[in-house]
Amino acid sequence: LYDSDSYADGLPYWSMEHGGRPHLIIPSTMSESDAGFENGTFPTNDHFLQHLKDTLDFLLEEGRAGSPKMMTVVLHPRIIG
Repeated sequence: LYDSDSYADGLPYWSMEHGGRPHLIIPSTMSESDAGFENGTFPTNDHFLQHLKDTLDFLLEEGRAGSPKMMTVVLHPRIIG
């Protein structure tokens, strides 16, 4: 059982708040989301792709420096197609 409705952290974590059973929280993000097409953040597909590449490069560098992270890319069927 898991959910991805949290924006509370950059890494997955366990919660015991749901009936005392382990519940995996996989954080979501607003910055790596295709919603940027709707609000004008990403005027083209190329802008979105470049943003994802830049974000991944940054997170890889953080990981190499000893602080690993996870990257979640949010794609909505009615936006991305």
